[in-house]
Amino acid sequence: MFGRQSHDCGDQAWSGEWPGKAECRELGWYVYGDPSVEGYWVRCDPDHPQATEDLNRLVTDAEWNPDLQRWQLRP
Repeated sequence: MFGRQSHDCGDQAWSGEWPGKAECRELGWYVYGDPSVEGYWVRCDPDHPQATEDLNRLVTDAEWNPDLQRWQLRP
């Protein structure tokens, strides 16, 4: 279907923003890349000049709620 993402969690209209970024902002989860650090990503505050939403943390510390169509903290 044009303009929709199809996956095993149901169809979701494309908002123009990468899925999970809004939830990362709500939870205050940000990282920046540092090639000198093992693992590359370093957690930071949202005001760090290179901050971006921490989607890796979202996948490990949150879960997709298909009823609400959004990510939530794991219980």
